Amino acid sequence: MWFPRGTYEIDEMLVVSNTASLWLHKSAELKAVRKMPYVLRYFGRQQENGGAYGKELVRDHGLYIKGGDFNGNGLASCIQVAGLWHFTMSEMTVRNGKEAGIRLGQLGRPLKDFAACEINIFSIYCRCDMHGLAGNVGVDIQVGDAHVTDVWVVDYTVGIRDSGW
Repeated sequence: MWFPRGTYEIDEMLVVSNTASLWLHKSAELKAVRKMPYVLRYFGRQQENGGAYGKELVRDHGLYIKGGDFNGNGLASCIQVAGLWHFTMSEMTVRNGKEAGIRLGQLGRPLKDFAACEINIFSIYCRCDMHGLAGNVGVDIQVGDAHVTDVWVVDYTVGIRDSGW
């Protein structure tokens, strides 16, 4: 799915669970304008339906989110990804995430319930320039085999937290 340049005011969390890749123009901003858990939640199909680790994990290798500016605007975390193998996120900005800029996995659930692995993130700029977001995390990794390169985290309380396996 392609998002051309422009500002998209998001008032309800976007959920992708049909294994579509997302490609955003570098000047496409998805900006939260209301409180919600995430601006974007990208879950594998089976994961969204409560599947567990292993055979239910979406194995469509090569899926991705590329580009764009995900702005939680202090109202939402920016992006959550879970339930996938060999997934790539690249060349994007994540700003002002309430709890997290990027969360790989699902906070508070056992590893088997939000399985994902081989998540590659690179060329990501995480920036928090709003007051009142103390305790937030730029990149929160709760999955296995995450590969992180060329990620800049500026002014989040915690830069990168890896509690995966």
